[in-house]
Amino acid sequence: QAAQDYRYVDPANVPAAAVTGPGKVIPTDSAWLARVQVPTDAGAYLVILSRTEEDPRWRVARFTPPEKAE
Repeated sequence: QAAQDYRYVDPANVPAAAVTGPGKVIPTDSAWLARVQVPTDAGAYLVILSRTEEDPRWRVARFTPPEKAE
């Protein structure tokens, strides 16, 4: 889903250039959704993964950039 949602995003507009450490799985009660916090040089991104019974491979459904401190 993420590939379709973000296909027109210019990578130059994505502030992160590198992952800076291991991802941290955020507990959830779902067997079909997972949340992973991924540290980058621009802050921590939240990556939502999903899978189905028909396709049990984890796939990125969405990612959320870090909130900017004001």
